[in-house]
Amino acid sequence: MLSMPSGTDPLIVQRAAREFAKAELGEHRYVMVLHDHQANPHVHLSVRAESKHGKRLNPRKADLQWWRETFAEKLRGWGIDAEASRQRTRGQVRHYEPLWRIKAGEEGRLKTPLRPAKSRAGIDKDQGAVVEAWSRIVQGLCRSDTPTTGLWPSTSLNLSRARSRSIPSDCSWCGQSCRRAFEPSIGH
Repeated sequence: MLSMPSGTDPLIVQRAAREFAKAELGEHRYVMVLHDHQANPHVHLSVRAESKHGKRLNPRKADLQWWRETFAEKLRGWGIDAEASRQRTRGQVRHYEPLWRIKAGEEGRLKTPLRPAKSRAGIDKDQGAVVEAWSRIVQGLCRSDTPTTGLWPSTSLNLSRARSRSIPSDCSWCGQSCRRAFEPSIGH
């Protein structure tokens, strides 16, 4: 599934998904459908595991991250400010109990109890580490004499999060000239 937050143009999500599928899954048969009737526009992709040449699709975690980055790149090509961040990094974790376990629990047929909801402690710790890392990068760049304009055009969201959450108020990045140095370049 390829999705974006509500407010994103569903047709652009569909176009970017089509470009993503062509680039990453072109050797496989696939079908896709756009869902725009829910809170966020998203595209479901169903892919035949065996390619036209007999090679099986067996994605690993690194492949999934690459796919996220490719989809974000295709969205940026359509003018959507997208980043390939993991849900855990954004502080969003979804763990759904399988439907069969819920039904079996309701009917008293479940031999082991339903799992309690997971704590956010690990998520908050991981997200804090990410923000701290961005904070250190920003502070280091602020002290640097090297111009940084357009250095990371796709990370402006992360930099603004780092600034708003963990950069000390006395950091030189809070100055107007420094802020301009981190804005993305036009045309990237």
